[in-house]
Amino acid sequence: MNAETPIYILVSNSAPTSPTWRVAPPLRSSTDDKTSKEIQSFSSLPKGWDYGDGGPISRKVINEALFWNEFLISRGVLDTESAPSARGAVLIAATIGGRYTEVIPEPGGTVTITQSRKPYPTLYRGSMRKNEAKQLLLELMGEVWSTSAGFTLDISFPAKGSLGVRLSVTSRAMVEPVSR
Repeated sequence: MNAETPIYILVSNSAPTSPTWRVAPPLRSSTDDKTSKEIQSFSSLPKGWDYGDGGPISRKVINEALFWNEFLISRGVLDTESAPSARGAVLIAATIGGRYTEVIPEPGGTVTITQSRKPYPTLYRGSMRKNEAKQLLLELMGEVWSTSAGFTLDISFPAKGSLGVRLSVTSRAMVEPVSR
């Protein structure tokens, strides 16, 4: 399925032989979201923007921050925020399972992840390699989210002649809450 392929949603089934369908809204593109645009703007910060400290964030850190923002979005964490650091890092904040989580790509190529539930921090892992950080985030999300490669929606219309419709949609990653 590509971005141009329309997805239809059943709106009304008041007349089983002629259901009403509409085109679903487009899927959110993570490169067009507010956080990605903010992250990209950090490369234009003036020297000394933080009370005399700080400067533009390097392209390498910007690219890593965009990667982590996409990583979170692609796994269902849709509300992300970002902030630059005077030390050249970028903070990406999100709530995962009711816990405030920060993913911080750093100038040296490492990543720091923190997570807390008010009022105390519950996790701090600094200077991790990318694969370690990915694994930790997947574990943190695994406590709350279950992912699958896609989903299938079956809709049947009982009517004369046994009319049945099967709609199958597959996406990169679908996420759904796990009940505890």
